[in-house]
Amino acid sequence: MRTRWPLVVLIFAPLALLWRCVFLGETIGPWAEVRAFAPWSETPPGRPFDVLQMDAALQFYVWRDLVFDSWRHFQVPIWNPYSFGGAPLLANSQSGALYPPHVLVGVLQLPTSAGVTLLAWFHLSLAGIGVFTLGRRLGGNEWIACICGVTFALSPFMASWTGLSSVISTVAWIPWCLLLLWRILEHDKPRLGSVLLALCIAMMLLAGHLQFAAFGLMALVVFWMVAAWELRPKLWLGFVPGISLILGSLLASPQLIAVLEYSRESHRRTAPTIEGWQAYQASGLQWWEWASMGASDLLGHPQRWGPFGENTTFWPSFVKPGGNYAESAVAVGTVVLMLALGSLKGRQKGSFSLAIVVLLGFLVASASFFARGLYFYLPGWSATGSPGRAGVLVVLGLCLLAASCPPPDRNLIPGWVAGAAVAILGLLSLVYFGPSLKSWLPELTQDQVSRIFWIEFGHTGGPILILASIAALLWSGRSRPNLWVPISCSMGLIFVLMSVSTSPLRTGSVPAAPEGLPTNARVAIINREWSLFSQPRALMPPNLAALYRIQEVGGYDSLVSRDRVEHLRRLNLGTDPAPPENGNMMFLKEASQVTRADADEVWTLEPIPSWESRLLGKVGTAYRYKVNTPGQPSVQEKPRPLNWWGSAVALCALILLGLKGPRKLA
Repeated sequence: MRTRWPLVVLIFAPLALLWRCVFLGETIGPWAEVRAFAPWSETPPGRPFDVLQMDAALQFYVWRDLVFDSWRHFQVPIWNPYSFGGAPLLANSQSGALYPPHVLVGVLQLPTSAGVTLLAWFHLSLAGIGVFTLGRRLGGNEWIACICGVTFALSPFMASWTGLSSVISTVAWIPWCLLLLWRILEHDKPRLGSVLLALCIAMMLLAGHLQFAAFGLMALVVFWMVAAWELRPKLWLGFVPGISLILGSLLASPQLIAVLEYSRESHRRTAPTIEGWQAYQASGLQWWEWASMGASDLLGHPQRWGPFGENTTFWPSFVKPGGNYAESAVAVGTVVLMLALGSLKGRQKGSFSLAIVVLLGFLVASASFFARGLYFYLPGWSATGSPGRAGVLVVLGLCLLAASCPPPDRNLIPGWVAGAAVAILGLLSLVYFGPSLKSWLPELTQDQVSRIFWIEFGHTGGPILILASIAALLWSGRSRPNLWVPISCSMGLIFVLMSVSTSPLRTGSVPAAPEGLPTNARVAIINREWSLFSQPRALMPPNLAALYRIQEVGGYDSLVSRDRVEHLRRLNLGTDPAPPENGNMMFLKEASQVTRADADEVWTLEPIPSWESRLLGKVGTAYRYKVNTPGQPSVQEKPRPLNWWGSAVALCALILLGLKGPRKLA
């Protein structure tokens, strides 16, 4: 315990976020909100609606359930027969169909709820341990590196995206890739390091979220180039990471190639345009979102009701279309800011390489000229989500810089002052400019937005935390160096606790099958509306039917075949099947065009008087109608064979490359 205590701390730290799942048997996801939908129609919970967190239930839990169930029966999860009347599952990258931890959970016959919780725990711990290990490798203080590892694992970013499990599964491997790259360039067991780096890259690609995997690969390449210049290794060592990158990509190729092939048919695949770039740029991080880096709650609280309507006090959602707490989560705390800039000022080993990673994340997340180049010239990038998600590289890079901070020294004081200045400028800029921001919602005036801002700003503990951190660190750094480490750790721990307390992560119990649910049915579920801010009036939103192994006409996926979207458009009498709030959610809005080729039953919230003779009964509070109209079979994708050649080549190369590594390690 004297030597391994940081690992124990980092392993058990995620319990601060997941304790209800571990000790009370709950499941990650806003399941109380799910049960408020028909056909369960329970009373909505008395808390604000979070549209992004709904994806934890509507997408990720469903996909994990299907993947685990396939591996329980020792079958490769190629196909999802329940969404859109049939859709690829392996080619849906976020299902993580071939991700080894998912395979393990399925083969071990673990329940889906327990598997999702254990995977979240594993990846949060893995991320924190990676930050700690790299920080120590670069010469950081043990206590500070541990606190920085905990800070990253439970940061507002990681905590907010825990429900969307493919994100944290992907991000958790990035610090390990950087660590192994650094070890290779330092000539520390390069053969073994190259094998492990290839495996980590493969795991990052297989984990599911290709946008975050792309951020990780960008960080890896930039870190590789700058670290090679900084360390100046032997020429052949400089090319070893490139070999690992190729091998890792080959290992992930059975899933990766299937995803890339299917993406050619995606409804989101469009040519880059000026209008598209403007919308993409608007979703990047704005200046007032960066101002929150010192404290996580300066932008408001996603679980506290606001003074107007059903809105929360998270005021960025009113001044930025699509604004969400998770998309703005770049806070790292004043202590991490000060330590990171102190490490950079002290020219700590690897600090310049990490600073370039932070700069890369800032340029992409802010939708700068660099992001514009990616949008217009990198194939497929224009179809990705918000560039603001690249803020993860800023959060990770700053935590790594802080973790590598050496023992206290007067040379670090300018760095502390610079970190304090960043936090104070962010705070003052919000105080001065924040109330003048205008709402994009017509029902909220500028005065109302200003009132929400000041109400939340009065509640926040951010200013107190910032001033206390600055005073404590400057005082201890100048006159009491022996208190520098404990005070830094204490202030860092306060930030972590505040981050966990404001996290939008929600848990609950998965709803049981509603009364009257038919078995082996094909249904057309009629929905017409969704909402960004309040509990929508909907009937079993897309994908939920898959939990009960019911096939539905609609669905919800980041990759949807254009042919399927056009077919749903015809069924909807020419209207867009996607609601304005979500372009990946495909509703069936009309019942009149549904034929037996599409479904056996139609489920609706209200009765259809002209279909009274077709009424089969009710499922919960919803009405079931029989489909009598014959029709032609709709367009349906077909499963495609796997591409195993890449893995075979990579496996042979890994064996040849790593023959001497394990012997040396032993």
